[in-house]
Amino acid sequence: MKLFVNDILIDVQRQPNNVPLADYTKQLTSLAQITAENLKGHVLILNAEPASLAAIMRLMELRRVSKLLRITMVPQDYKAIREWVKTEYKVVKAGGGLVLKKGKVLMIYRLGRWDLPKGKLEKEETPVQGALREVAEECNVKVTADEKLCSTWHTYTDGGRRSIKKTTWFIMQCHDDALMKPQHEEGIEDLRWMNPAELDKAIQNSYASIKHVVATYRDLIATAV
Repeated sequence: MKLFVNDILIDVQRQPNNVPLADYTKQLTSLAQITAENLKGHVLILNAEPASLAAIMRLMELRRVSKLLRITMVPQDYKAIREWVKTEYKVVKAGGGLVLKKGKVLMIYRLGRWDLPKGKLEKEETPVQGALREVAEECNVKVTADEKLCSTWHTYTDGGRRSIKKTTWFIMQCHDDALMKPQHEEGIEDLRWMNPAELDKAIQNSYASIKHVVATYRDLIATAV
């Protein structure tokens, strides 16, 4: 589970990755160690449980972790943590697309940052149906969806209620962009096809979740090659 809180990644892993322990700023092994003073840099939390995530979320929502860059959690029970999230937060489902054309990626500019087209699912929509609709509405391009790329989760407050949006991302192919235009009523100011160098520059002014989606796509290419 890739969970983003205040644009910071909490990576809840099903199994430990192979990152050397020396690459982490802090290594925590108990609930008592989860304090604002210890949440700095890239933190590894072993033997994590739902109470561990609850403590982290509380500190992050109060913005008491200004020097935190990222958290990697290795839980005792992955399903238990996932169920805790669904119990504590209203889950809103969304779909989005990483749209490709001749080696370039379609980016949108909204609210002062570069982003990828995405949006909430309508009633009875599947993630891929919603993702295709949102891309068509926000960019006015004709696309088809390839495979699922990844999922991201991010928290926000909606009318005082804690919510978490699960966005399922798909790789898409553009077949017609002759009438491409931004959906201004959704706050989209600009659309642009970007080559890898332009994309690298643009995502510096983006969100952590978007950087993760782009990085996942590049990892997929590297694996395929």
